Amino acid sequence: MADPTPELKHLPSNSLPEGAPPIVVEDSQHLEVFALRNNTAVFVIEERERETRITQPWLSAQDDDLARQVVETTRNLYLQPNKPVLIQLCSLQTALNNALGGTVIAGHMMTKAVHRDDLPPLADDVRARAMTEDEVASFLKDTEEGFARAVMENNANTSSWEDAKVKSREAMQAVAPEGGKTPGHSFLIVEDNKGEKVALLWVALSEKTKQSFCYNIEVEPSKRRMGFGKKTLAIWEHHAAEQGAISIGLNVFGNNLAAQNLYAGAGLFIATTLYRIEK
Repeated sequence: MADPTPELKHLPSNSLPEGAPPIVVEDSQHLEVFALRNNTAVFVIEERERETRITQPWLSAQDDDLARQVVETTRNLYLQPNKPVLIQLCSLQTALNNALGGTVIAGHMMTKAVHRDDLPPLADDVRARAMTEDEVASFLKDTEEGFARAVMENNANTSSWEDAKVKSREAMQAVAPEGGKTPGHSFLIVEDNKGEKVALLWVALSEKTKQSFCYNIEVEPSKRRMGFGKKTLAIWEHHAAEQGAISIGLNVFGNNLAAQNLYAGAGLFIATTLYRIEK
């Protein structure tokens, strides 16, 4: 007769298990520590009004049994109706990614290293210029509304358009508290040889990580499927290199396969995946 599957143990959360990396726990967060056989796992939990967030997940070994039981236990502890559990994993956390197979993918963070001696060629039929103050103001207003629409389409926990607009406004305020004058942020318009607008680009350089992060890249509707997306990505990479960035990165919704394919074609790869566990 086969031995029964070992049960996961819930350990005291006042200390990290041996071998765990340093983990920063904010006042609004707490630790969950688990053990199965000789392996351990740590999650940082943050219970928000509309969702529960799991960050900095760590497993002492890529043990599929441990990952499966940790995910199931966390689901039982925190999942509530209309309050999903979100967990962000890097691509190297294979056991947890396997355990979450079939779970809704809310989004990916995609990235690429920037090498000044190996930049993609710039197309000769497009150029970039900085937006004027009025253009930035209009762009940010449109971006906020567009993000609210994306929240409605991708977040099952958003109950109304007003709720989505609040989330979008809060996100914009957190990212660009000074609007178009927020330090480190660049707002660019990409034009063709006729001076017609083909794309918009909003990126920001982090002085800490030296990553150029793209908050919005948008090709004009009438200019789509004409290669301008790839050309705009090349402009971004050159701009990032000029600013001293060592990498570029962006977030993409899980159901936006066209955008994911575009970014992958430009050399970006999935660094982390955000899963949404729902009832």
